[in-house]
Amino acid sequence: MDEANGKQIIARWAVALSLIAFLPIFLFQYPGLQDYPNHLARAYILQNLDDPIFKHYFSVDYSPVPNLGWDLFALSAGRFMPLEYAGKIFVVLSCVVTVSGCFALNKSIVGRWTLAPLLIFPFVFNTGFNKGFLSFNFGIGVALWAAAWWASLDENRWRTRLLGATLFSTGLYLIHFYAWACYGIFVLGWSFRKENLGTWNLSSIKRLLGRLTRDGLQALPPAFLALLWLNHTRSEKTSSVETFRSFQPPYSRISDLDRLIDLGTPFINDVLLVLACIAFFLAIYLSRFRYKPGATVAILLCVLLFFVLPSKIEETNFVTWRIMLAGLFFLVASLDSPKEPAITPFPSFAIMIALITASISILHVQQWTIARDSQTTLFRLLEAVPEGSSVFFVRDGTTDKELGTRAAGLYHIGAFAVLQRHAIVQSLFTFAGQQPLRYKRLELQNAPERSNTFLPNLPPAFRAAGLNFRDHVGKFDYVIVHDDRFLGAKDDTSGETIGKLNTVSAIGPFRLYKTTDTNAASKLSNKP
Repeated sequence: MDEANGKQIIARWAVALSLIAFLPIFLFQYPGLQDYPNHLARAYILQNLDDPIFKHYFSVDYSPVPNLGWDLFALSAGRFMPLEYAGKIFVVLSCVVTVSGCFALNKSIVGRWTLAPLLIFPFVFNTGFNKGFLSFNFGIGVALWAAAWWASLDENRWRTRLLGATLFSTGLYLIHFYAWACYGIFVLGWSFRKENLGTWNLSSIKRLLGRLTRDGLQALPPAFLALLWLNHTRSEKTSSVETFRSFQPPYSRISDLDRLIDLGTPFINDVLLVLACIAFFLAIYLSRFRYKPGATVAILLCVLLFFVLPSKIEETNFVTWRIMLAGLFFLVASLDSPKEPAITPFPSFAIMIALITASISILHVQQWTIARDSQTTLFRLLEAVPEGSSVFFVRDGTTDKELGTRAAGLYHIGAFAVLQRHAIVQSLFTFAGQQPLRYKRLELQNAPERSNTFLPNLPPAFRAAGLNFRDHVGKFDYVIVHDDRFLGAKDDTSGETIGKLNTVSAIGPFRLYKTTDTNAASKLSNKP
């Protein structure tokens, strides 16, 4: 079988797996990803910031925040298409860029196209996908393309190489900081590929330092942007204490490996991860894939950082698995298939990857259907909310873990009130240093646990901050409580926690309340 036929087989498998993997995204108006509604709501506000309602409540932070991938795309694409289409296109684009980036990096490292990158399809559906980390998901794909650029050009063309890399580096910083960091790890590790670590001498050390200095020039524009960003946010409260407490013993990090494939249930994650590992070994032993050195140091750095970094840095959670995910992609991109025998049309590992990917898609359809049904019910409830109202959305009767297992897309479902009724919701992402949007009202911007939607967690957080939770809720026009126990004729005890509420509507697991007028003078709808 000639090379052209081999490329056709690779292309057919890539297209087939892409259709299996990404079809569910187009079957739903809103993919059931955890943070997805929140990101859509923020983009909707940014697109319509001249609206009198949004202008009253929000402002924009124009500092170079290293997490702008989704926001920049939404503002650009939103001029030509509805936001719901832009969101789905961005989710699919992120997946496609990641898969194609792994193919490009594999071609740069081994020198030809192989089937090896098919192995990453199940890993595209990692915690970042399940939780809707839109900018990071896009950024890690761009980082693979940037690494492919860096590995494909010889050092004799270092000016062209460095120019392109600088553009990639600057763009990656703006898309997402940790995607930029993953690319930096690759560049650092790639610098060691020509060095024999066992025979180092002064001359080789000088040569390596000179190369690192030259190659590190691509980090200067991002470093300048980072200084501007840090200077702008230097007065903001940091989470250094939480960061310190986030360090874990290395052995406890093993459980984080199930974030490499994440559908919300640890058992299912572990089963899929084991099956993906079996497919990996089938590729090695039956298809005779072999590891080609080049990214070895980068992979080892990713493994090391996975065990030693804190799981939370500043306000960013789930840090370490992101580095491990990049290391996994670097490893897959370093696999080379033998030239003989030629590529077979139906390799066993690719068939297994297709079955795993199909299983993930079926589970996505199941979970997203639950989220869609709840969205439909909520939209009916929101018809009773006047446009421009302020809404306090909370959830009772379930935990974060239980919700993630059943349907992660329900977590920030309250953010749909922004799209449906031009409402103001308390749980929007407006974190300093992470998003460009800000609440103008300090009681909203500085509220404890403001993105947390679980009612039992909120009163203790307010008490710890010396604030009155009921007074805070009373500043909103309406309260929505999502509690599946309502379906079992549960007595409504939410008011005991929130305060005195007047029932407006009740549909399925949702209850809509109007707050009393005792604090009318301090309502958020009043001008500051």
